[in-house]
Amino acid sequence: MRPFLFLLFVCVSPSFAVPQALFSRDGIQRRLVLLINGCQSRIEAGLYELTSPLLIQALRRAHDRGVDVRIILNTGDAAPPLVRVRHLAGREPQGIMHNKFAIFDGEQVVTGSYNWTNAAEKRNYENALIEDDPGTIQQYEHEFELLWGRASSFPISNSGRLVLERPRALFAPRHRRYRRRGKL
Repeated sequence: MRPFLFLLFVCVSPSFAVPQALFSRDGIQRRLVLLINGCQSRIEAGLYELTSPLLIQALRRAHDRGVDVRIILNTGDAAPPLVRVRHLAGREPQGIMHNKFAIFDGEQVVTGSYNWTNAAEKRNYENALIEDDPGTIQQYEHEFELLWGRASSFPISNSGRLVLERPRALFAPRHRRYRRRGKL
């Protein structure tokens, strides 16, 4: 009797969730709050803007429960009162920090055109992609650490000058009658 040789080839592919594409009509802000609320150890975000009160409150609550929250914002933009915020300009003198990504506990990354503002949620056409592929997350973590190392903990305008206070235009109503009276 001849021995049989059985060769078994098994193709194993990782079973990651399919990336989720979200659009502003899908309630991206609500989904981000759920991701922030579910974090247990760290949140790292490179954002152009962060002005959404809902997202700022969620980040504060995460910080209060012991989550390490690190945010990089574009230079010259007002920073919300969070503990670890740094500012970064673009690679050229007139460039900007235009990233929009966040990493949650090193397990999920959200990226896309979505600015963390109310306008992004209510007025603009925006998108976000939620991904949990470890290789992709590792690339975003590497990029965040590079940017964090280059960023300043003091806001610097794109002209290179230190910003010591928030621009008045962020707090005054943007109506014509205020401009005529010289209040802006």
